Amino acid sequence: SQIRRWSKVPATGPLFETMVNFQDPTWEAALQALGGRWTGRRFGIRSQPNQPLVVDAYGGPALVIKLLYDRRRFSDEAIGRLAGHYRTALEAMAFGIPVIASNTGGLPEIVQAGSGGWLVPPGDPAALARAIAAAASDSQLLEEQGRQAYGRAKLFSVDRMAEQTEAFYQRVLG
Repeated sequence: SQIRRWSKVPATGPLFETMVNFQDPTWEAALQALGGRWTGRRFGIRSQPNQPLVVDAYGGPALVIKLLYDRRRFSDEAIGRLAGHYRTALEAMAFGIPVIASNTGGLPEIVQAGSGGWLVPPGDPAALARAIAAAASDSQLLEEQGRQAYGRAKLFSVDRMAEQTEAFYQRVLG
């Protein structure tokens, strides 16, 4: 409640509109790697967020993305399109491939211009062409953006998100 008062977000609305979580390896893989009795066990995570949109992504042999959303605010079709965009960006970044993305929705939370990719205004084919040309014309820049994309993908790990959340609460509650 103190955070809500500090943020001036009305009590009737969510504190955050979108939350993005990325975890690699998955909880299951991390626990099974401990060996012993953990090896044969199966694990899963059940999310019950109160944000209108939550993106949970899990790395490993196959990227798994779960979208949890409020159906009063988003249609299934819109979420289907969004899922494709998020999946493409996160898969590329997890493999060290820089991303060129539209500067809309939640993509700027994942892709940052100059730090693993390029963001272009939506509906601007000239800007898209410039970003593609920049990526294609400078192999050193492309390699560096790839390294940064991989590092940026790690920022979405559960551990990192927990650290940031705890630090936020400590700053606010002082």
